[in-house]
Amino acid sequence: TSQGNKALAAISYLSVLFAIPYFLAPNDKFVRFHAKQGMKLFLFGIVADVLGALIGLGWLATLFRLYLIYKGMSNALSGKKEELPVIGNIGE
Repeated sequence: TSQGNKALAAISYLSVLFAIPYFLAPNDKFVRFHAKQGMKLFLFGIVADVLGALIGLGWLATLFRLYLIYKGMSNALSGKKEELPVIGNIGE
């Protein structure tokens, strides 16, 4: 996996930017994997924001989301194809 592909995969974890790698590298399995993980993180963020606002634990959801962003980006930049903890295997 080239450095450019690692950087492109890492962008996937920054909110809606998961769409950029998904469409820019449609044939790269490494980038697609991280783009899909980023999409799951984005959707989790939406659900966590709504539920966090309803039950008053939004700060906890934000901390967990920051951890997942860190974990996903570090995996992508080091060339690993690891699913995100807790949410990574949803929808598979």
